[in-house]
Amino acid sequence: MTVLLEQGEAYIPIQQLWVVYDEKGRFERTALALEHIRFFSNHIWRDWDIEDDEDDYDYFVRSGDPRLRLHYDILEGRLPSGLVSEYSQLLKACQDKYSQFVALRRELQDAATKDSVEEVEDPEPDPDSIVEGVHLDNEIKALKQKLKMLEDPVLRYVLGYQTSSGQPVVHAKGPREDCETLTHIVSEDPINVHTLKSVLEMLHQRGHDWSMLFHRDIHSALDACYEGDTVLLCPGRYVEDASLSIAESIQFEGFGLPDDVVIEKSGRGDMFVQCSADMISMSNIKFVQHDTVEGILVVLRGQTVLQNCVLQCETSGVTVRPNAHLQMKNCDLCGAKGSGLEVYPGSACVLAGNNIHHCREGILIKDFMASMYDVPKLNMTNNLLHSNELYGVTLVKPQHLEAKLEPGNPKMVEKKPIEDKGLHSSDMEDSNYVGRATHKECISLEPEEAITAELLSASQLKFKEKVVQKKMVSEVGYATTPPVCVATERAMSREKDDGQKDQTDHRGASINLV
Repeated sequence: MTVLLEQGEAYIPIQQLWVVYDEKGRFERTALALEHIRFFSNHIWRDWDIEDDEDDYDYFVRSGDPRLRLHYDILEGRLPSGLVSEYSQLLKACQDKYSQFVALRRELQDAATKDSVEEVEDPEPDPDSIVEGVHLDNEIKALKQKLKMLEDPVLRYVLGYQTSSGQPVVHAKGPREDCETLTHIVSEDPINVHTLKSVLEMLHQRGHDWSMLFHRDIHSALDACYEGDTVLLCPGRYVEDASLSIAESIQFEGFGLPDDVVIEKSGRGDMFVQCSADMISMSNIKFVQHDTVEGILVVLRGQTVLQNCVLQCETSGVTVRPNAHLQMKNCDLCGAKGSGLEVYPGSACVLAGNNIHHCREGILIKDFMASMYDVPKLNMTNNLLHSNELYGVTLVKPQHLEAKLEPGNPKMVEKKPIEDKGLHSSDMEDSNYVGRATHKECISLEPEEAITAELLSASQLKFKEKVVQKKMVSEVGYATTPPVCVATERAMSREKDDGQKDQTDHRGASINLV
């Protein structure tokens, strides 16, 4: 074979060499080396790397390692699909521009060589070619800079989470020119006559003359939607790889019970559902995450209504961004490794009849950036928060409040003694004592600061009770538990009394725990 190639003066790239199977295994290392070369050429090496003025160490530190990490992040689905698509487009554009630049440079070199052979006096290159070469060089440098930004792990993380900071992924198209509204029926499997008849009867009961379009997947239905349309999901299980971005004011509902209409998210790098329309209504759908790193639903702006839905989370749950509104009624939310519901400043939430359980935190309220946003508004009625790892409702405030709690603060005033059933530092001296204490100093604070101080105090008391209970259990053993039971009963009674006092109105914000 070698003789044949030499006689024909033929050369082939080393990536096209393949080792023939040998039972003795004499060429195993050769085959492995060729596979490494192919991998390096396809995923690590760039045509313009040979022109970079770097030594071997700098190349592998600055380019080889980041590109290798990027390749495996893409392979394992850790990055958003939009970021992967953007990197692929930039890489292809840079390769095309570099090919044009190399061809132009070769033409100029050939022209210069031809002039030198013909002994032309004072040869001048083509000015148009020089200008075009400079323009291509500037474009290549800009594209290479963007590629390096995406290859850098830190910058890639920041760029990957830009969509989570409140920027809609897609933009609304508005109503159709003829103001007509359509019903988009989605079914991956063929629709039987009974299901189609039930769908038509439901649409007829709504009293409208509906025009219908049929789709095989959810993304095609959302892409065809305009303002006022309805997306109706037939019973079945829908597996989605990319994010569901809803930018139109539509109704997104399932036909039947939530367990009959299940949407599963398989990719790891994208948010499951992103809502950015003025008014979105979702009902009778079960959302399920598998092995993801993003939340299950985020309301970027506008108003979103969730009714009779099941949200089975994998990492974080529902996020309500500033200036967004969420109504959540008769829904079940579980499995979040972070907070089940995360409420940002300037947002508003109405929760009624929901079940939030088996999360790290039930509801996380972020009350900061007061100079930019209003206090978040949360109205809760008949909700059940249970089996969460931490607290059911957590309020996050800036640290400047701690200065108001220090002794000597002018807002510290003397008032009548107040009976308190919690534990204090004096109780810690005797671990077997759980009783009553009084404190003579109270704090005159603003309404919202009073709520924060109350939550902080309850948090400290619960922590101290846990310490006391652990000491009691370690001293008396697991066989005798009456002291622990007594402490638990008193803690539960105190929490019940505190819960009845939580109905407060401050700076326009309302937290109603019913």
